[in-house]
Amino acid sequence: MLGEEVALDVDVEPETGEVRIDPGALEQIIVNLAVNARDAMSGGGRLRIGVSNLTTTSRSDAAGGRRLPAGRYVMIRVKDEGVGMDAETMERIFEPFFTTKEAGRGTGLGLSICYGIVEQSGGFLRVASIPGRGSTFDVLLPRVDATGTPPVMPVGGAGTR
Repeated sequence: MLGEEVALDVDVEPETGEVRIDPGALEQIIVNLAVNARDAMSGGGRLRIGVSNLTTTSRSDAAGGRRLPAGRYVMIRVKDEGVGMDAETMERIFEPFFTTKEAGRGTGLGLSICYGIVEQSGGFLRVASIPGRGSTFDVLLPRVDATGTPPVMPVGGAGTR
């Protein structure tokens, strides 16, 4: 899916917490972000996907003007070495049908779908980008205590509990 020109690094922190999300929806988020990263690195590059626990002690900014409350999260970070985005583009990336791709190469729905899934799961998205240096997307999903009630998904593993 990524092609030969893109090197993939995956780093999953041991003892990563669990989140409550449909496994197919989580896969859709990761695939959409990875495909966008690949497209942003047309000449090749390195795509890094990391999964870790994150505890915040104060509110911070998240996408869509939302504020990330203090709390415990599992963070999925997708970082590329692509073309990056300017501030004007970043203001619109979660709008349905907005795309920077040429005609026939994208629908402009991938990031808006990601945003919707993350929001429905009680999570948050953070985005940082520097033109010419790449983009970083942080998917922050609330950690849950393992209850054995589906759908709890260990983000670092496969399947549901």
